[in-house]
Amino acid sequence: MEGATDETTVGYMHWTRRQPGYRGLNHECPERGWHHVRLQGVRRTPVPWRRAPLPAAFACFAAGFVGAALATGCVQNNAFNPLGRDVSLAFDWTLEGATPTPDTCREAGIGDVQLIFIEDVPGTPRRFDFNPQACELGAFDSRAFRTAEVLDAGEKLIQWRALDRRGFVLFLGEPDRHSPNADNHIDLGTFAL
Repeated sequence: MEGATDETTVGYMHWTRRQPGYRGLNHECPERGWHHVRLQGVRRTPVPWRRAPLPAAFACFAAGFVGAALATGCVQNNAFNPLGRDVSLAFDWTLEGATPTPDTCREAGIGDVQLIFIEDVPGTPRRFDFNPQACELGAFDSRAFRTAEVLDAGEKLIQWRALDRRGFVLFLGEPDRHSPNADNHIDLGTFAL
């Protein structure tokens, strides 16, 4: 960010020496001459940027706090992630009964087709959104990649959806269970959009 000129949009946080020309939330630390700035607008003057040193006492405190939280179990990883290196995956889709093309996808307003993996547990299930695939591709097969296996082993509860170019859901399929075959492959078949 060195040598930035007028009207440069910024939106990040850092520690810096007091500089003129900022709008934002400032948290002072006058004994060291540093303050925390959350920039929310436009930088008006060129400023040479550098990161301020982190005081050793704060680093020790933070490390101790995180260590204690992990040791007591109050920090948990609640992420649901079905990705792995056990099972390959393939699926394809049609648009009005034909293989999609850029023109037909644009006319239908569809930008991407995406799978949603749903955790099969009692209570409120969590979901994992698989990478969206461009509508005009018409198919996805992980066996075409160097690392063909993209899922972990076991049965999957999968739902598909079609998204517009802005990411809004246009079509949402029903959740369906799928298990890998003897070749550790799940073929979801064809989705009709």
